[in-house]
Amino acid sequence: MLIRAKTPDDAAASLELLLEVHREDHYPLYITAEEVPEFLDSGHETAAWVAEDDGRIVGHVALHTPDEDPTVELASEKTGIPVGGLALLARLFVSPSMRRTGLGRLLLRHAADQAPKLGRRAVLDVGMQLATAVALYEREGWARVGELHLPLDPDTMLDLWVYVSPEPTISLEPALDPEPALGPEPVLGTEPALGTEPALDPEPALDPEPALDPEPALGTEPAIDPELATSPEPALGPELAASPEPVLGTEPTISPE
Repeated sequence: MLIRAKTPDDAAASLELLLEVHREDHYPLYITAEEVPEFLDSGHETAAWVAEDDGRIVGHVALHTPDEDPTVELASEKTGIPVGGLALLARLFVSPSMRRTGLGRLLLRHAADQAPKLGRRAVLDVGMQLATAVALYEREGWARVGELHLPLDPDTMLDLWVYVSPEPTISLEPALDPEPALGPEPVLGTEPALGTEPALDPEPALDPEPALDPEPALGTEPAIDPELATSPEPALGPELAASPEPVLGTEPTISPE
C-alpha cells in the first residue's frame, strides 16, 4: 500500500472510484451520479493524495482552501484561528473492497499531518447520519466544535457536524526537556557550587568546633582542674603521691621521697 501525492494522471481513476463509492454508499450525499465529477473537481483543491495498491487507486483525500466556506468560517469562529490558517479536509473516500482495513484512518492522518506544512490546521464536516465516519474522527482525536444545517432545496436540509483536527505535534515539551536534564547536575559535578543553596553547604563543612574537641584529650584542661585552681599548696606536698595527678605521668618521678 502506497499513499502518494495525487497527479493529473490520477484524475480518471479517482473519479471512477468515487462513482463506485456513490453507487454503494450514496456518498456524496444528496447529489446524483451526473454531479459527482463536478463534486470531485471543485476547483478548491490545494493538495491531494491517493492510496495505491498494486497499481490501482483505492483511496483518496484532499485539502481545500475555498475563499468562502461555512465549515471553515464556523471552525474559525469557534477556535479563534483565522480562516487563512485552516484547510478543509475533503473528498475522503475508500474503495468498498478496502473497508475495515484501516485505510480511511491512514488517509485521514496523512492529510491532517500535511496541513501544518501548508501553514494550516485541518477541519472537516460530516453528515450527522454517517455514524461510522463520525466514530472514526472522534477516535482519532478530532474535536467537534459545532454544527451546520444547510438548506439544499426547500425540502432538503444538510445536517453536518464540524470537526477540528488535533493540535499539530509541534509542542513546547521538547523545548522544555533540557531543563529536567539539568536536574541531576547538582548531584554529579561542580555546578552545584554555582547555585545558592549548594554554596551554603561549605558552612557546615567549615565547622571546626567539633574538630576542637581533641584538645581536652591532650590533657591540658584536666591539668587546670578545680583541684589545682583551689589548692595549689597541697600540690607541693607529700600528698602528691596519693593525688590523682600522677595520671599526668610527670609527678611519679618525685614520689620516692
